[in-house]
Amino acid sequence: MDPGSWGFIDDSEAALDETASSREKTDYNARKTKAFTTIYFSISEEFKPLLSSTTDGKQDWFILKEHFEPKSKAHLMQLLDQFFGTRMQEGETMGLFLSRVKKAAQDIADDDHPVPDLYQAFQAIRYLPMRVLLLLRVNHRNSLFLITQ
Repeated sequence: MDPGSWGFIDDSEAALDETASSREKTDYNARKTKAFTTIYFSISEEFKPLLSSTTDGKQDWFILKEHFEPKSKAHLMQLLDQFFGTRMQEGETMGLFLSRVKKAAQDIADDDHPVPDLYQAFQAIRYLPMRVLLLLRVNHRNSLFLITQ
C-alpha cells in the first residue's frame, strides 16, 4: 500500500480542518479514495462481497482483519501453542531464536492477551542447548556467591 494511503488505516493521517483550501481537500479525498481502492482491488473476487457495504479504507481493513484474524478462544489457543512450542533450531543464533519468541509473544499481545515477562523469560531459556544452560547456571551461581559475600 502507498505510504500516503496507509495513514488513513492507522489514523496517522490527521483529518482536515475547516480552513483547508479546496486543493488540500481534493488531495486529501483522492488519497483517502486511493486507500479504499488499493484494498478493494487487491483482494480476490470471493472476498469483495465482504466490502460491498463500505467505501472507507479503514473500515475495509478492519472487516478483512476480523475475517482473517478472528479473536476467538481457538485462535488464542493456537497462538499460545505456537508461543510455548517455540524451540531453538539446530544452528540457529540466540538472537534469531529470541526474536521468534518475542514475535510469538507480540502476536498474543495483539490478540488483547499480553504475555507476562516471566513467561517470556521462561520460554527464552526453556529449550536452550545444554552448553548454554550450563553457562547460565555457572553465571547464576557466581552472582549468588557475590551477593552473599
